[in-house]
Amino acid sequence: MNNTFWTLLFKISLFVVIAVSVIGVLYIFIPEYTRMSDLRQKKEELLAKNTDIETRIHDYQNRQTQFHTDPRFVERLVREQFGMVRESETIYKVIHDAPQVGPVAPAGK
Repeated sequence: MNNTFWTLLFKISLFVVIAVSVIGVLYIFIPEYTRMSDLRQKKEELLAKNTDIETRIHDYQNRQTQFHTDPRFVERLVREQFGMVRESETIYKVIHDAPQVGPVAPAGK
């Protein structure tokens, strides 16, 4: 009986030591794993943002090249963004009449 008691006590003590060790290891590595996951997600977001910025830079470089080489592009840009016209052109502003409200009298009566 004495021998079985010590064997049981040894097994319980061994289980407790192993359980505490596993909990300690998890306590150390779970925050690091969470941090790594967060950093991985942030990296993906930054890579997507970087790709977007590179695309915009490429578009700006294309526009700059067009600005230096294509006079029609410059003219269209100036007309659309600044409303400028040539000296020989006349501007007409079209004003649409507001629709009449209420009954309209029949024509010819």
